Amino acid sequence: MTAYFERLGPTSFRATDHTRGAWDPTQMHVAPTIGLLAHAIESDRDARRDDGLLLTRLSVDILGTMPVGTLEVAVRVLRPGRTIELVEATLAHDGRTALIARAWLEQGTTPVQCSGARCRRSPARTSWRHSIPRRAGPAPSRARSRRGGGWSSRAVGRYGCGSGCRCSTTSR
Repeated sequence: MTAYFERLGPTSFRATDHTRGAWDPTQMHVAPTIGLLAHAIESDRDARRDDGLLLTRLSVDILGTMPVGTLEVAVRVLRPGRTIELVEATLAHDGRTALIARAWLEQGTTPVQCSGARCRRSPARTSWRHSIPRRAGPAPSRARSRRGGGWSSRAVGRYGCGSGCRCSTTSR
């Protein structure tokens, strides 16, 4: 198995030739570096806590290009918490930061069975109608008015109840 990076120390990595970009072979493609930052965030989480918060959102600011070479990764907690946490990771080369990633770590949830709420089956297709305000001027053409003012979407779940929980299809 060929790796994108070789670990040199706890926070330093050397990029391999597999990280080279298509436009300039001396610069790295951003995808492997984002993967390295996500790995660093999860490794830092695992070293600090054992409750298994899930990485639920990752946003990355790209501040510049990164030459293929040795990289330094730093991770810090911006907003600590028991059930939710904001973590920031930076990737630098020769002291210049090129990527900043911010990740929300959240407590996972499991579907619960409704207690006392009556579950109802959602329709297979749901349609919404929206109204378009009339414009001054000539009436719309016949082809335009046949389109209607709506769109369709598939329902997300099969069962739902007013309490907002996911209902189990099994009965006790």
